[in-house]
Amino acid sequence: MLARAAVGSARGQRLDQLILSAAQNDTSPIADAVFPVLNTVTVPVVLILLALAAIFALARRRPSLLLQILVIVAGANITVQVVKDVVVTRTALAKDIDVTPNSFPSGHTALAISVALALILVCPARIRGLVTVLGTAWVAAAGVGTIAGGWHRPSDVLGALLVTGAWTFLLLAIDAVFALIRTPRTAEGLADPRDVGSGHGVAGTLAVLGAIAIAGGMVVLATVPTPLDLTDTGHQARSYLATVLVIPGCVGILTAAALGLRVPDQRRRPLREVA
Repeated sequence: MLARAAVGSARGQRLDQLILSAAQNDTSPIADAVFPVLNTVTVPVVLILLALAAIFALARRRPSLLLQILVIVAGANITVQVVKDVVVTRTALAKDIDVTPNSFPSGHTALAISVALALILVCPARIRGLVTVLGTAWVAAAGVGTIAGGWHRPSDVLGALLVTGAWTFLLLAIDAVFALIRTPRTAEGLADPRDVGSGHGVAGTLAVLGAIAIAGGMVVLATVPTPLDLTDTGHQARSYLATVLVIPGCVGILTAAALGLRVPDQRRRPLREVA
């Protein structure tokens, strides 16, 4: 639906173009803040973060969790490339639209959010809240950075978040089903009380802040009159401000949902203690 609205309609293309034009002319501190973060979304950095996630999973004796996060990262990023190169095609449907190859969804954003979610799901409980906050900020800045740098349109970033979110919640649902069918009489049948509720306060805060940011962005966007004037700098500035609010808001809600829905660790204890 997002691809059809943003890529497959003249109205969606014009809105993307309006925001992209503003981003390309942006000289505000926003660009200075996000560009250094965007430059960290590289293969070496991602490999280091994935290695750290693997260490966390193995240290917690959770090889199944390691498999889960690898599926999320691989599935999301492969899906994004298939959608971009095979499924979605881009044709200019209105005047003054930049003619470019299809860029929906954003590969950089998918890479950043999938790795951030992997670390959130696998890191130890005592640092999970901090990792979630840092990961959310990293992805939000990288997502806005791809727009500020003229690499991607806003819909590209949102598309990457949707694809990665779908893979994440699919794997979380599968993990939850397996947790439900485990019998309490097994050595791994009870939830570890130290892990239950871990990070829920952070998740709630991020969800509220994310919702406020999205609502604020939509209010700002509603002030842009239609039909859109792609050359009006005032319209460009307001639409860009809305994007700078909406993108981090969506990232915050996604990381909050993943943190809140993750399945707690199962407590290891002798069978006689369970009986």
